[in-house]
Amino acid sequence: MKSITNHDPQIPHVKGLKEYITKFPNKIVHSKTYRTPELYRSKRVVLIGNSASGHDIVLELASTAHTSVYQSRRTVSRWDGKEPPPGIEWKPIIKEYLPSGRIILDNDTYLDDIDTAVYCTGYLPS
Repeated sequence: MKSITNHDPQIPHVKGLKEYITKFPNKIVHSKTYRTPELYRSKRVVLIGNSASGHDIVLELASTAHTSVYQSRRTVSRWDGKEPPPGIEWKPIIKEYLPSGRIILDNDTYLDDIDTAVYCTGYLPS
């Protein structure tokens, strides 16, 4: 019997993401490669996801990032209160990545000058 493992990062399809990755290499990472918040010191970061790894990483990043860490969330997690913790700004899901570097959110607001997007969106069975 062949066993199934979950170790291939899952990054959901988002309009313009493939082109964004080509134009801005190394700006999109997955939680699988995350090791320390020190790499993100003084950076503008958006974190996508709010399950266990997303929750843990966003709290770490908030302690070192240059400005508030943006957390793109589809739903409320079981760890959330009514307001985000200090240093974190909750945002809607990402709708589109533009060639200019602008990131469009589901409510048509946007983020500019993001240094890194960290996907905490789980793994694909392989």
